[in-house]
Amino acid sequence: MELAQWKQEYLDRLNAMTNGELLDETIEMACGDDYDGCHTRRGAWKDIAAHHALYERLRAMGFLTEEDVTRMQTNTGDLD
Repeated sequence: MELAQWKQEYLDRLNAMTNGELLDETIEMACGDDYDGCHTRRGAWKDIAAHHALYERLRAMGFLTEEDVTRMQTNTGDLD
């Protein structure tokens, strides 16, 4: 299954971020993407993607184990 263009562009942007930028993006997306602090459908997907990217970055740096990442990703949802 091929991702929509905006999804791939967002994933590419996440991968290009520094650690601080990725953390900021994850925190910002966790607060919602509309004026009420909720998520639109696109915002919900971006929130999950940002969390997944942060978990993977932390795992790669040795701050999280593979088990930690799997458990956290199970709690945040899938990127479908």
